[in-house]
Amino acid sequence: MHSFLSVLAVLALAIATVAAIQSPDIDPKTIDWNTVRTLRETDKFRARFGLAPLSDAEIRRSRISGGTVASSTDIPWAVGVLIHGGTSGHHFCTGVLISARFVLTAANCVQGETDIAIALNAANMASIGTLIAVSNVVVHPNFSWLLGRDDIAMLTLSRDAPIDNITIRPVLMPRRSDASMSFVDWSATTAGWGNTGNRDDEPIPTQFLQFASDSVTSNLICQLSYAWVRSTHICVSTDNGGACNGDEGAPVTVREANRIFLIGLHSFHYSGIRGCDRGRSTVNTRITEYLDWIQQNSDVVIPTIFLSIDKKTSNPNSSCLIPWEIPQNQMSHHKLLSVEKKHPLEKQAMNNFSSVLLVLALAVATVIAVQSPDIDPQSIDWTIVRTLRETDKYRARFGLAPLSDDDIRKSRISGGTIATPTDVPWAAGVLIHGGTSGHSFCSGVLISARFVLTSADCVQGETDVVVALNAADMASIGTLIAVSNVLIHPNFSSLLNRDDIAILTLSRDAPIDDTTIRPVFMPRRSDAGLSFSGWSATTAGWGTTGNRDNEPIPTQFLQFATDSVTSNIVCQLSYTWVRSTHICVSTDNGGPCDGDEGGPVTARESNRIFLIGIHSFHFSGIRGCDRGRSAVNTRITEYLDWIEQNTDVVIPA
Repeated sequence: MHSFLSVLAVLALAIATVAAIQSPDIDPKTIDWNTVRTLRETDKFRARFGLAPLSDAEIRRSRISGGTVASSTDIPWAVGVLIHGGTSGHHFCTGVLISARFVLTAANCVQGETDIAIALNAANMASIGTLIAVSNVVVHPNFSWLLGRDDIAMLTLSRDAPIDNITIRPVLMPRRSDASMSFVDWSATTAGWGNTGNRDDEPIPTQFLQFASDSVTSNLICQLSYAWVRSTHICVSTDNGGACNGDEGAPVTVREANRIFLIGLHSFHYSGIRGCDRGRSTVNTRITEYLDWIQQNSDVVIPTIFLSIDKKTSNPNSSCLIPWEIPQNQMSHHKLLSVEKKHPLEKQAMNNFSSVLLVLALAVATVIAVQSPDIDPQSIDWTIVRTLRETDKYRARFGLAPLSDDDIRKSRISGGTIATPTDVPWAAGVLIHGGTSGHSFCSGVLISARFVLTSADCVQGETDVVVALNAADMASIGTLIAVSNVLIHPNFSSLLNRDDIAILTLSRDAPIDDTTIRPVFMPRRSDAGLSFSGWSATTAGWGTTGNRDNEPIPTQFLQFATDSVTSNIVCQLSYTWVRSTHICVSTDNGGPCDGDEGGPVTARESNRIFLIGIHSFHFSGIRGCDRGRSAVNTRITEYLDWIEQNTDVVIPA
């Protein structure tokens, strides 16, 4: 595929061909598919929370990954930390250069480790400038992974870093007078090579250094998500992007006038065993709480006040930190709402990222072989380098079995599996023309030749709706049919997230072939007494994958994810308003995202696959998805009478 934009153009033409007569109020040829919105991006949804409408330009920007690719001079203090962890093989974290000889990183990454190498001038991991072995590791004496506290470690390099103040430069430390500052609402930038959160065949480290800027949140607010947060932590919002697995130890910096200085090291973010949460703040180690410890264990001198030092008379190789003036071209990423930029490296067409990782392995071998004989980078399979959370020691803390290399490779695949045309033949795409919001998209499920179920939240107040069938590949839709009537459940409440179900009447019968287009089986009335807890459930839809990587909606391919139904009692720990009309499904193996609202949730009994839910909501920020909490769905067995009364479906006993 030369470009997914061309695929969307084909999709628009396909819709035009089939739907023009069926739905004269919608002219798909006029649709800019890059700006088709998820439910959460529509004006009506945002208005509920007092949020201003989003422009098409903002929609396009929201499709860009949560991080921005850094140039080699943007964040010259960021370093990669490669650890050989014994049975876990190699794993990766991030760190920050604080002097020519010392690096700070997360204690959780390096506790008990000795074979460590540091990558500097590595904004592009395919062309690392310098690799230096670590000669000593000092973990903070009060570090506790169990309590998430004092997560800081000092690494001593075996030789001085070649500081050039362009691509390699120590970060400035905070002043002692900064120790009393909370930094709340300051714009903070986090940088690292961690996962982007897309789970899309993504080795660790990622090729390019990325950064994200957002505001510091108060510890009081942060404690609503993490009760164990204390004064030694500093939290940063993730609305514009945030840290992910592999970013542990990453620098968190702020700017004051022309001075950028360190305020935190990334410690942890909310997630399942993998993935990232863009809904809660990230938690970082607050550097101002460790100034004495840093000075005692390194050659860094913590300034009391900011001194203006003449750059011309300063020694750039001195281990004493110099407050160099920041060039104007390096300031943009420290603005809270920075102007979107694309670095030229991001535009390169990489035929195969595996070949890039091979180049990386060879580059590492060239520089590090003499410095660290215990690490042989030529033997590293970079596709299975692990994040901290994937290491044996980390998993053992929670009683989890070690992951094999095959498990690691599988974990790099997207949270959903691409469906064939016959895998989920009852899945329906729902395209809505929403007036000022333009076009929006949800998913749905075919329950008979004439009726489709979807989320009430998607179609309330809408009249211009088209349903796509046999559309496992949105570039070659089999059938599009206009909707002649929309029926919302009378008790639907968007405020309470209840009775989120609607019936769409098609303007003509769907061409059922029992292969690519087939109604789903409904549950029997005798199933109404089942909770389905512990059953395996499959959710399907064309919603975003959660990577925010230039991703239009709908995505091209129908995807599905299978996981277990959780009890409503457990679900209520995350969502107190869940009641008997809801059914929750774990997201450990993947789950629904924006655009999947109304998508089918099915279970299997012997050779019978039947509908148990339609997707209602998932935890997230204004965009993005959360793989840590269950997805909440409308429980179909609670609506059997209403469905039978308002369709031609007969519910079996």
